[in-house]
Amino acid sequence: MKTRINSDQQLTVLSLEDSFRDFEIIRESLIAAGYELKMDHAENEAEFVSYLQKQKYDMILADFRLPGYDAFAALKKSLEIAPDAPFIVVSGSIGEETAIDLIRQGAVDYILKDRLERLPFAVKRALDEAKQKKTGKQAEQDLEDNYTLLRIAGETAKFGGWSVDIPEYTARWSDTVADIHEMPRGYSPLVKDAINFYAPEWRDRITRMFKNCAKNGIPYDEELEILTRSGKRVWVRTNGVAVRNETGKIVKVQGSFQDISERKRAEQNLHTSETQYSTMVSASPLALIRYSPDGLIQSWNKAAETIFGWTEAEVLGKLPPFVSEETREESKILKERVTQKQTLTHIELERRKKDGASIFINLSTSSIFDNEGRLTGYIAIIEDITLKKQSEADRERLLAAIEQSDDSIIITDPSGTIQYVNPAFERISGYKKEEICGQTPRILKSGKQDPAFYENLWKTLLAGNTFKGRILNKRKDGSLFTEDATISPVFDPEGRIVNFVAVKRDVTAHIQLEAQFAQAQKMESVGRLAGGVAHDFNNMLTIILSYTQLVMDRIDPAGTIHDDLSQVLKAAQRSVDITRQLLAFARKQTVSPQVLDLNQTVEYMLKMLRRLMGEDIHLTWRPGSGLWPVKIDPSQMDQILANLCVNARDAIAGIGTLTLETDHVTLDGAYCAVHPGFVPGDFVLLAVSDTGCGMDRQILDHIFEPFFTTKGLGQGTGLGLAMVYGIIKQNDGFINVYSEPGKGTTFRIYLPRHAGDPGRAELPDETEIPTGHHETVLIIEDDVPILNLAKRMLEGLNYEALEAATAGQAMDLAQTHTGGIDLVLTDVIMPEMTGPDLAKKLKALYPDLKILFMSGYTADIIAQRGLLAADTNFISKPFSIKELAVKIREVLNHNNG
Repeated sequence: MKTRINSDQQLTVLSLEDSFRDFEIIRESLIAAGYELKMDHAENEAEFVSYLQKQKYDMILADFRLPGYDAFAALKKSLEIAPDAPFIVVSGSIGEETAIDLIRQGAVDYILKDRLERLPFAVKRALDEAKQKKTGKQAEQDLEDNYTLLRIAGETAKFGGWSVDIPEYTARWSDTVADIHEMPRGYSPLVKDAINFYAPEWRDRITRMFKNCAKNGIPYDEELEILTRSGKRVWVRTNGVAVRNETGKIVKVQGSFQDISERKRAEQNLHTSETQYSTMVSASPLALIRYSPDGLIQSWNKAAETIFGWTEAEVLGKLPPFVSEETREESKILKERVTQKQTLTHIELERRKKDGASIFINLSTSSIFDNEGRLTGYIAIIEDITLKKQSEADRERLLAAIEQSDDSIIITDPSGTIQYVNPAFERISGYKKEEICGQTPRILKSGKQDPAFYENLWKTLLAGNTFKGRILNKRKDGSLFTEDATISPVFDPEGRIVNFVAVKRDVTAHIQLEAQFAQAQKMESVGRLAGGVAHDFNNMLTIILSYTQLVMDRIDPAGTIHDDLSQVLKAAQRSVDITRQLLAFARKQTVSPQVLDLNQTVEYMLKMLRRLMGEDIHLTWRPGSGLWPVKIDPSQMDQILANLCVNARDAIAGIGTLTLETDHVTLDGAYCAVHPGFVPGDFVLLAVSDTGCGMDRQILDHIFEPFFTTKGLGQGTGLGLAMVYGIIKQNDGFINVYSEPGKGTTFRIYLPRHAGDPGRAELPDETEIPTGHHETVLIIEDDVPILNLAKRMLEGLNYEALEAATAGQAMDLAQTHTGGIDLVLTDVIMPEMTGPDLAKKLKALYPDLKILFMSGYTADIIAQRGLLAADTNFISKPFSIKELAVKIREVLNHNNG
C-alpha cells in the first residue's frame, strides 16, 4: 500500500531526465504520495539551463548520468542559478564515494530508482530542511546531513555504523550492521556477543584491538571474516575510534562496519584473471610484446620467441632485434603514428628472424597511458602471416590459372545460381560475366538433351558425387556447341554442399575432327581393300584383255564373233578403269608426277571439257596470274578435271554455268585451325564451280565415299569423286566443298607449291603400235598363263621371246643361251627371288642388259618393300599390247638400262 504524505502544498519541480518513461514514473510516485505538482521536464543541458533561467522551482530532481552531461555539472549550474532549490539525485545506481561527493558539493539527498517509494519522504525532508535553513536551525540540518550521508552509505555500499558505551559494553548497531549479521534491526548485543560473531580465527585479534582502543584510545582498521546468524562467512571491514568527554576520558568506542565480500571476490577474481591472463599470454599463438616509452622491450612471450627466434633473456631491456637498418625508418614512422593516433591495426610488414629468414607479420599496436594521460609504453600484437601470404599467392596463381584456362569454369551456389564464370566461359558461350551471374546454367540449354540426362545430373550431384558427361548447349547467338563437363560439389567443414564447380571443355571441333577421322579411316579401309586385291585382279585382267585382243586380231573383223569379243574387251577395259579409280582413291596407283603449270594443263583440257559439257552449259575459264608450279601426274590432273566437270554437268538441269579458276594462296595457322586436316603453307588453288542443284549436309558428308552416288541406277559407279579425293591426298593436297541446295557447288582444290620450274604437259600419243627388230627378250613370270600370254604378245610384236617361270630357270637360260639377250621383262615379286635381285645377277652376265619390271602389286607396296628405285623402268599390270610395245621400245631405245 502506498504511503501518502498529507500536503496541500503545490510543488514546482524541474526534472532533468533523458528517459521520458522514468520521468513519468517519478512524477506518478509524487502524485500518488499526495503532492500537487507543476513539473517541467528537461532532457539535456540546454533545456535544463533554460528552465532554471525562466522559472523558480521548489525542487530539482536530476538523473546522475545523461548523454554528454551528469549530476555534478547540473548541481553546479543549479547552485549558480537557483541556490535555494533543493537538489536530489534520482538514478539507477551510483557508487558510495560518488554519492557522498554529491552531498558534499550541495545535493540534499540521493534516491535509487528501484527504491522510489522513498522519494516522497526525501522530498518532504528536503523541503523541511530548506525551511529550517530559513529559520536558522543549522544544527538540525547538520544532523540530518549526517544521517543522510550515513543512510546513503548503508544503502549503496552495505556500510553501517556501531557504537559501544563505556563502561556498559553494550553495542548499538545500525540497520545495515544488523542486516550484515542477519540479525533483527534494532538488535543491541553485548560486546562479548558481538565478538562471537567473528570467525574463530579472528576473535582474539578483534578482542585485543577493541580493548586497546577502549582503554588506550588506539584506533584500528581491519579486514576479517564474520559468521552470520545462518553460519555464512562474510568478509567485513571494521574500524574503531575512541570518543572522549570534555575531561578526556574515553566514554565510547564507535566505528563503521562494511560488507566487503564483493570486493574480496573481485580481488580473488582479479588474481585469477591475472593468472589466466599470464597463462593466455604464455600460450597465445600471437606474439605479445610490451615496450617502454623509449622503445625498449619490457615483456616478450613464448610466441614471440617462436616467431622471431630470440629468447626473452636475449631481448629484454633492448631495442627489438627484428628491426633491421633497412626497416628502422619504417618502424620510426609507425611509432610516431601510434603515439599520435594511439592504435594501429593489421599493418602487414616484412621482418627478419634470428636465423636471417624473411617472414611476413601482421602488426596491431597501441600506446599505453596512465590515469593522468602520460605515455607509459606500447603494446604490440604480432601474427606470423608468412604461410597466409604464401597461401594468398597460391590462391592468386590458382585464380590466374582459372582466369587464363581454355576450359570454361562455372561456380554456382547449391541452388544452381551462377556466382562466377571465367573469361573462357565468356568466349565460348558469348555471355558476359555481368549477364550470366545470377542466372542458372539452364540459360545454356539447347533443348536437344534428354530430360532424363538432367535428372541424372542433379541426382548425382545432390548425392555428393562428381558428374562427368557430354552436354549439348546453346550459345548466346543461338549456335550449338558440345562440351565435356566435370561438375563437382564443394563441401563445408560440416559436410554440407555450399557450391558446385563445373569445368567444361568445348569439344565441338574435336567431335568434327573425330567424324572426319572416322570418315578418313573408312575411306582408308576401302583403299586397303582395293590395294590388297589389285595384284590378282590385275593379273586376271591382263589375261582377259590380252587374249581377247589376240583372238580379235586372228578373226574376221566383220564377223559376229569379233563383235562379241569387242564387248568382252570393253567390259575388261571398263574393269581396268574401275580398278584404276579404286587405286587412285586409295592413292596406290602407279604415277609419274611432273612439274606443271596448272594454267597450261587446264588450257590443254578446255576443248575436250567444252565438248563434254554440251551447248547448254557455259564454261568460264579464269586463270590466275603468277601461278606457282605444282608436281603431279598430268593424267591425274586430267582425271580430276574430267570427274568434277561431269559431276557439275549432271547437277545442272537445263542452262547453267561452269567456272574454272586458278590462283595461288598461302594458308596460315588461323585458317588451318578451323579447317581440320589442312596444314600451313603455299598452295595453288583450282576452283570448279557450278550453278547446279547443290547438295545438303547429309550428302556432303558422304560424297567422297567409294560407290556413294545420288544418280540413278546405271548412271554412275560412285567412284569419280572418291578417285578425285584419293589423287589429291596422294599429292599432299586438300579439298573443300561448299554447297547449298539450290545454290550450286564449288570444289576448291589446294595443291602444294613446287619449288621448281614448270614443265609442259605431254599430249596423248596417237602413234601406232611400235614393233621390234628381232631383239631377244627374256620373260620371267611365276604366273604361267601370264608368262605364256607375254610370250605370244612379244612374238606378235616381232621379238624373240625366252620364257622362265622361276629365277633359277632364268639364270639357266641366261647362261646357256648362245645368241645374247637384249632385254629382261621380269615380275617384281616372285617366290624364289625378287625381280631386282635377279636383274643384278643377269647384268653380271650381260652388262648392257636392259631391264623392264612389271607387277600387279601397287606402287606403294613395292616402294614400302624398297624393291625399286624411283627412276626404274616399270609397267603396271594389266597392260595392253600397245602399252607393252610402247614401253619396251622406250626402254630399248634409252641409253640407260
